[in-house]
Amino acid sequence: MTTILLAEDDLSLRKKYEDSLKKENFIVILACTAEEILEKFRCHRPEIIISDTVLANETYGNEACEELHRKGELENKLVIGISSSAQSRNSWYGVAYAFYNKNFLGDEIGKIIRSEYESYLTTSRKSLSFTKV
Repeated sequence: MTTILLAEDDLSLRKKYEDSLKKENFIVILACTAEEILEKFRCHRPEIIISDTVLANETYGNEACEELHRKGELENKLVIGISSSAQSRNSWYGVAYAFYNKNFLGDEIGKIIRSEYESYLTTSRKSLSFTKV
């Protein structure tokens, strides 16, 4: 089964997203700060990271993912940025494969991520330069 690290600090959204992802047979690991992203990614090595831009304790999911990217830890990993602010899209450029506005995800996030992952697996991942965002 595919493992997802889901970083979301809003408890109700996190539960909704977790339930939807589990319905698509993903294993879900939860984080709510940038520090937890780094810690849990390095411990569990998930295939997918889904992260809100602004997290708890004034930390930023995109910055945690940028650090992982700089250190070469995101090779062959799917990163998806999410935010309720469309302006956050630019924060994910060069790091994320895709970006979604949380206002439009709803209960369908599991199906959306399943589709993104299948698409990602069929691309030439080694030559992918994070240009979908």
